[in-house]
Amino acid sequence: MFKLYIISISIFLILSLYWILKIVKSSFWLKKNQILNFEKKRFPIKFMVLIPVLDEGKIIENTVRYFSDLVMNYPGSKIILITTEKEFDINNAVSEKNTVVVSKKIKEKFKNIEVIHYPLRDGNMASQVNYAVHSLEKKLPKNSTLLFSLYNADSRPDIKSFEWVASENNRNSSTQVYQQYGNYLGNIGSILNRNLFSRSILISGSSWQNRWSLGFEIPHSLEQYKVSKKSVHLYPLNYCIGHGLFFTKNIFDKLGGFSEGMHNEDAIFGLKLSYLREEIKPIPYFDLSFSPDNLKGLFFQKASWFFGPVQAFDYYNVIKKDKNTIKRSLLFILSLKLFSHAIYWTIGPLVFTLIFYYSVLQNSLLYYLLFLLTFFLYLVLPNYLSYICTNPRNICKLKILSYIFIGSIPFYFIHGVAGWMSFFKYIASKTTGLKIKKRKTIMFD
Repeated sequence: MFKLYIISISIFLILSLYWILKIVKSSFWLKKNQILNFEKKRFPIKFMVLIPVLDEGKIIENTVRYFSDLVMNYPGSKIILITTEKEFDINNAVSEKNTVVVSKKIKEKFKNIEVIHYPLRDGNMASQVNYAVHSLEKKLPKNSTLLFSLYNADSRPDIKSFEWVASENNRNSSTQVYQQYGNYLGNIGSILNRNLFSRSILISGSSWQNRWSLGFEIPHSLEQYKVSKKSVHLYPLNYCIGHGLFFTKNIFDKLGGFSEGMHNEDAIFGLKLSYLREEIKPIPYFDLSFSPDNLKGLFFQKASWFFGPVQAFDYYNVIKKDKNTIKRSLLFILSLKLFSHAIYWTIGPLVFTLIFYYSVLQNSLLYYLLFLLTFFLYLVLPNYLSYICTNPRNICKLKILSYIFIGSIPFYFIHGVAGWMSFFKYIASKTTGLKIKKRKTIMFD
């Protein structure tokens, strides 16, 4: 048992070093690329900003106003609000919160807004986006540079984001996909209003997600430029996330749009791109996004996101049926890499709990110190560094460190339990054939 304990401690410490190095490296890359001069002139490019909405009546007008300002220098650009018939299952037609009703009113206030209504109740976000893109096909200008950009209603991308994409696209028009990564501290003000326990867990959760952006998503995106074209099976798995995603109509058609049969449409989109070795150009500016400001919302957000990696081999089975799928070994390796994240997600908190339990059983200062060292280096320090690197507000950093210290273990436990719950739901769906119902995250309590 002692050997297993030491091995587990050692693995966590090695992973701690890995996370810290990746976070620091990404931070330097961001700073370097943000200070590089890029052309800030008007390029002949049009942006179609796709915003699928459901129960977003309270915030959607502010969202439209924000994005309208971002694309105002690109004539012909539009904000596309994609409503859904499912809205009426949540808010009736006379409700002030009904996004369908609110969107129609907003359209009258702004000239560059278009509302597309998905007419079915049984679709998902992928269904809304696919329907909107196909609806726009006949209206799209021919022989012009056009990019779709997919965002959430609570997204607030950096004001330089569209300028950078326009400049980069002008410099290298062969790139078909750009990805902006999330900074999930957009609503830290409301989170700080919670009681100490909830506040600590929620800040730990937001910082953990930023840690994922800095320590995994950006590094993997940068690794694609280091791999030799001859090293087919070493090509990195690149994640796509469903906000801050820019893509061309050509790549949308090549991938057959977003997969509507999967719980999370962005995970399989990224897997397809990685398999096709399509460049996913990282954007060196964040999308300032919101995190749940309540524990229930945090739990179910994690439970929903877990389906991204756990369905990896479902993606494999879908993609391998495509007539253009030739290198199935590469596809299998990439799918395995994606699935491994589901293993880390569930096993990590479980092993961490066993380390704590064994340390308590030994009731020795040495074991307590080993556990505290592991806890601080694996959970606290990388999360705190991620917060420091993405901090949108001038809040006392010592206080934030104390919140992360208090909240990291309960957050990690919530993270793991949410994954296990979704894993059992996934197994049950496979054995019964029943579809897993996707629930909307409760962002605000």
